[in-house]
Amino acid sequence: MVEMLPFRGVHYALNTLDGAVLAPPYDIISEADRLRLVGQHPHNIARIDVTPQGADPANWYALATERLRDSLSEGILVQDTQPAYYAYVQQFVLPDRRTFTRRGLFAAVRLAEWGKGIYRHEFTRTAPRADRLNLMRATRAQLSPVFGMLSDPGAQLQAWLQPPDKPWLDYTDADGVRQIFWAIDSANELKALRSYLADKEIVIADGHHRYETALAYRDERRAAVGAPADAQDYDYVLMYVCAVEDPGLVILPTHRVVRGLPGFDIDKLLRCLSERFVVESAPADVPLEEAIRRSSNDRVAFGVYTGANGRFICRRRTAADAAARAAGAPETLDVAILQHSVMEGCLGIDAAALKGGENVFYTIHEDEAAGMVARGEAQATFILNPTLLSQIWESARRLETMPQKSTYFYPKLLTGLVLRLL
Repeated sequence: MVEMLPFRGVHYALNTLDGAVLAPPYDIISEADRLRLVGQHPHNIARIDVTPQGADPANWYALATERLRDSLSEGILVQDTQPAYYAYVQQFVLPDRRTFTRRGLFAAVRLAEWGKGIYRHEFTRTAPRADRLNLMRATRAQLSPVFGMLSDPGAQLQAWLQPPDKPWLDYTDADGVRQIFWAIDSANELKALRSYLADKEIVIADGHHRYETALAYRDERRAAVGAPADAQDYDYVLMYVCAVEDPGLVILPTHRVVRGLPGFDIDKLLRCLSERFVVESAPADVPLEEAIRRSSNDRVAFGVYTGANGRFICRRRTAADAAARAAGAPETLDVAILQHSVMEGCLGIDAAALKGGENVFYTIHEDEAAGMVARGEAQATFILNPTLLSQIWESARRLETMPQKSTYFYPKLLTGLVLRLL
């Protein structure tokens, strides 16, 4: 079981805390996004948390540390005097006009090796881990949270996550997401909540890089100071936790765009697909996302856009799906089948190549993915159904790891709501 503690959070002073100082997670911020964010407020969190493109590492991490310390000394950022949990509610509308509310809280979660009460569901790339570790070493702070899921079948967690009349933050961002944030700090609530969280396990939803960075930093510090018997600040990680049963926990599909692959041959790809799947032309009057959703019928299915060569739906043959389900195999997952049978089997893009991140681009937007192929910027696009929450939870608990970028939890958590000093 995992220890989830209240902590003395660092946050923007309440007279400064608004949408202008907050940012999306670092790993979805382009250089243009970063420039826009740092331009909208002189103390936007991106000035500390997002490494500029082409920055000199020797200078950047020291500059980020200086900015963090200056913000603390000037009272832009303040640290609470007493431990708290920090509640975070997001209300949002999807393109199909369905409305959702997702509720969770920030806690300091005791680090554990994978499979020891905390489980991952996907692999990660090397470069982001190195950047996050260098930034944590310099700042000695956890600037953005890991996103974890826990089981709460009785919806008991919801009782602590009802917004008060005057939360610390309540605003609607440019994407139409209402962001509500406040502290849970009364002694009675802290005692009850800590007791309730004490017997939980966690599956990482998002932020695998950040979790692995915290593990690496913990191991470094233990080695440097001789592994003290008592728990230290670096034995915990800043984490947002949400119930896996929460009706507002929404996953969007993450589509694959293949680009710059040496020796790519579209005819060879189509022949390989035909050998492994039932392949048929997709209807021209609906998006591929809609076409594969209609065609799935509990079978593995994905779409392929090849530009001038057309749009196709690929479905695994019924017998193969039935055998995989009967065996409880991870090959019932669309994203796993695409990786093993197509990315590796047809295109030669194995797990090691994926970690490099050079030949596969990821997006949640079908129009963006298809547009890259149409403009000649990419060679083919693979359109996926979203991975189901039950699939993530069950495969993670079986210690089965999905290909990276198997999920896109929407909306993303804001960075800058609360930080944690080490």
